[in-house]
Amino acid sequence: MATLSKTLSIKSDGSISTQVTQPSGEYIRLDDNLKVPMEGKFVQLKHWDELDKGDNDDPYPEMFNPGCGLITKDPNGDVYDYVALPDEWQWFLWNFWKWASQNRLPEGKIESFYKREDNFRTFARATPGSLTYVYVDMVEAHRAFTEAGSPEAGNRDVVTKRNLTAKKNYEWLYNPTGGAMVKVLRTIGSEYEIEALDTLLPPPTVEEVIAKPWLYFWCTQWDKFKGATRFPQIKNANEVHGLPPAGIPSPLLSLGGKIRVKKSSCIPMVNGQAWSPYRGI
Repeated sequence: MATLSKTLSIKSDGSISTQVTQPSGEYIRLDDNLKVPMEGKFVQLKHWDELDKGDNDDPYPEMFNPGCGLITKDPNGDVYDYVALPDEWQWFLWNFWKWASQNRLPEGKIESFYKREDNFRTFARATPGSLTYVYVDMVEAHRAFTEAGSPEAGNRDVVTKRNLTAKKNYEWLYNPTGGAMVKVLRTIGSEYEIEALDTLLPPPTVEEVIAKPWLYFWCTQWDKFKGATRFPQIKNANEVHGLPPAGIPSPLLSLGGKIRVKKSSCIPMVNGQAWSPYRGI
């Protein structure tokens, strides 16, 4: 894997100096040229238009929610959506996105905080083009996977050391996005039971997860003009370094290691076939 050949320098005013990091080696997108594993039963979650959704003009996170056929219940049978993410799983996200950015981005840091005119929360500005930028933007309030229980609302984020005395960790939405490839464990009537990571347990290593590509998905956003396209976080960070655009994945999380989805909300996949999480990109 390529490493950084120079160090990114950020001036005191937040602008980028002339010594921008230039990664060595060819950049190969991790969300391109994907193939279905040769063993196991796999299906692809339908995109919003295939579920009669997604009539929005601007890109909007293509969240696969109960209205799309997703069923999330913990081992006690209680339905969940946003879940306070344990410390070790917050660090898993950081390390997972470090892998997803191919170790090309400097770590960076939170540079400053600010208020928005239309929001009472305190938001963070991170080093442009850094892994911290990617992380902060993904877990920020009102993004795809975070809402009221965000770091900006005072919830605990151990990675960026925000709100460390808070009683509750920030909350993460345990939903995939449309276009995800998932592995079927068994069929239960009109539903598939699919495999997911279990945050009731300590996280596995990143290497263990990427060896099972059905345990993570490439995040998609939908608009009626462009279709299903990639989330912009790594793409935006890459632009700072002159790197090609690339998507960002999220682990498929659950309470208990299994979730269910309506069979009618899925498309069968063939072992060994080429596939893409996007459409119209």
